[in-house]
Amino acid sequence: MRNEIIPTVFAYKKKEFVKRFRILSRISNKLHVDFMDGKLVKNKGVALKDVPPLSRKIDFEAHLMVRNPRPWVAKCKKKGFKKIMFHYEATKTGIKMQKMIDLIHKHKMKAFLTFNPETGIKKVVESVNKVEGLDGI
Repeated sequence: MRNEIIPTVFAYKKKEFVKRFRILSRISNKLHVDFMDGKLVKNKGVALKDVPPLSRKIDFEAHLMVRNPRPWVAKCKKKGFKKIMFHYEATKTGIKMQKMIDLIHKHKMKAFLTFNPETGIKKVVESVNKVEGLDGI
């Protein structure tokens, strides 16, 4: 396996997002898009509805920095995302994490777990050890 650099399309406002999206989608075959709800993290970013139609030629991944990621999964699939990254802090328990992984896989996408640096790795590892099917951390 080789290392890859996947550019992030990050913006607080739609106009700024669309401009960055257009530039990056011309130069990379993979793009990472951050979504923030202002609840799980302090900031609030561009809305999913503001993402332009996704090209099938590019692998898009959604990083859901949101308190309740479940409703986002079907919408991300419909939009064309192939990978969902959700936060440990939004699920915290093995059961909730497993339900999230199962939902993502049901929609034929890859499931990845992320966590905030302030969260103790020991807590994350304990929860991860209780789940199956996680595609990556």
